Amino acid sequence: MATEGRELAYVSNSYGDTISVIDTASAELIDTIPMDFGAKKVIPRWPEGEVEIANAPMNPTFTPDGRLLYVADSQGSNIAVIDPATNTVAEVIDLDMRPCDLAFTPDGERLVVTLIQASPYEGQGAVMVIDVATGKEVSRVVIGTNPEEVAITPDGTRAYAVGASLWAIDVPTGEVLRDIWLPHHCYDALASPDGKRIYLSATFGSDKIVIVDTETNAVAGEIDVLMPCGMVISPDQGQMFVTNVYANSLQVVDLATDEVTATAPMAEIPCYIELTQDGSRAYICHPTSDSVTVVDTDSLEVVATIDVDAGPCAVAIGLVG
Repeated sequence: MATEGRELAYVSNSYGDTISVIDTASAELIDTIPMDFGAKKVIPRWPEGEVEIANAPMNPTFTPDGRLLYVADSQGSNIAVIDPATNTVAEVIDLDMRPCDLAFTPDGERLVVTLIQASPYEGQGAVMVIDVATGKEVSRVVIGTNPEEVAITPDGTRAYAVGASLWAIDVPTGEVLRDIWLPHHCYDALASPDGKRIYLSATFGSDKIVIVDTETNAVAGEIDVLMPCGMVISPDQGQMFVTNVYANSLQVVDLATDEVTATAPMAEIPCYIELTQDGSRAYICHPTSDSVTVVDTDSLEVVATIDVDAGPCAVAIGLVG
């Protein structure tokens, strides 16, 4: 990631077909990137209604060097590459399935993509590995239906894609190492900085974070939380911040004890969470109110609420030179 530049937050607005750009120093919206290229279609808007969109951008992800931002366009079946220097789409990588989440290997040479709901696999999901230099697919493995988020170990050798179960995938070969049974249906996946653990938020019906040991590739424990959705680890690696999507709160977990140490109320439906690079602020997406809240990570108080476009679902924060 870049070490110098202006810190900006890029928020994907799935129902608005846009990316909102926020200056984290002022917590102000400074730009909006249109993502409405391609054929439009009418889709349901959760929790009610419908919208006409082309791409439904989600999960913006910076390249490890911070020079480009990749965005999964789930309805458009493509990945858009944004140049943060100009805030324009510089390239579009077309896919034959719908992308959900993106994760780069630390060297920036490979991009791992979860793919959902499309032929030729009769509804089965897949994990694809793309060569970043060429934009070409180098491997693909079909896994269970609708994999959601993906996490990569710090050494870049393994990817963990979560859905009804957790698939451990060897990134260099693209082969499944193990299909790991999970005690709960999970959504988000997060690798610990030392690569020894994968944390999974059991968003769908359980008040748990599931811990998977990467040495044994098996479930090693659980953390009691409230309806978890998004997770992020503090820069000092001592705490995890967890959004409680239907409990409308934010919790702090001490990673030395795996226990919740604080809970704070939040606006309706807090989901994806990301930290500024110094860890002093958390940016939280609220897709039903079309807003992003900025939280002081020491006091857990909301210090700003920023109106964005429809359906903000994820945010990436980086330094733009």
